[in-house]
Order: sequence, then C-alpha cells, then structure tokens
Amino acid sequence: MKEADLNLYNRLIAVLNHLGCDKNTSKFAKTLGVNSQNISNIYNRQTIPKLNLVAKVAVNYPNAVNYHWLLTGIGEMLQNKILVEENTGKTYLLTDDAELYKNKAAAEKQLNTYLLQLQEKDQTIIALQSELSKAKEKTIQLLEKHLEE
Repeated sequence: MKEADLNLYNRLIAVLNHLGCDKNTSKFAKTLGVNSQNISNIYNRQTIPKLNLVAKVAVNYPNAVNYHWLLTGIGEMLQNKILVEENTGKTYLLTDDAELYKNKAAAEKQLNTYLLQLQEKDQTIIALQSELSKAKEKTIQLLEKHLEE
C-alpha cells in the first residue's frame, strides 16, 4: 500500500473500531449496505478502502465521526458535539471544534470577572470622589472661618 492509502486505511480502521465494527462485521456491513466480505478484506489488509465505503460510513453515522479527519488526517477523529438550549426549551446539537467553545467560555468567564472588578473599582472611585468633595467643602469652610478671624 502507498503511504497515503495506508494512512487512510489506519484512520478507517480506527473509525470502524470506534463504531463497533470490530465486534460484529456482518451487522456493520449490513448497516452500510455492503458485503461483509468487503469489511473483512479491509480488516485483513487485502483491499484498500474505497471512498464509497467512507461515504457510506458518513451517511450512516453523520454525527459520530469527523469525516474531514477521516479523509485528510487533519483534526480529531471524533465529531465534537455541543448541546445548546434556547430559552424556549428547544435543544440543538451543534458540531464544531470543542476547544473553540471551551476557549470562548473561558474568555467570557474571564471577561465577566474583569467587568465585575471594574464595577467594584467604579464604585470605589465614586465613594472616593464623594469623600474628596466633602473634604474640599470642609477645607473651604475652615479657610473661610480662618479668614474671618
């Protein structure tokens, strides 16, 4: 096998194993609509995986595997899933890069922390300005009193 074919083969075997094909090849082949001998031949390294088999895996398991990774080797094997719930109670399944969402959530948390700290500092500044204003008034009163004497 050529290196590119071997890499695709290794990725496909990893996906097939993840999907449970290694436990029951005939049931898995039936799900895909292929002959179980095709799957056995792939496991025995007798045939190079065909792209139509990859396409059948993609059609039958659309939310399980990252097919960009399967074809190219770029990214992660498993499709990252994020459940998003709206205020209406509806839940949606989004598939994307989970790290992006983790980083976004962490950034939002950090931003909220900074905003709270900023709000506290604003309140401190307002209190200090009030004290300064009172101190100025008292100073003026004392100076006026001193000038009158």
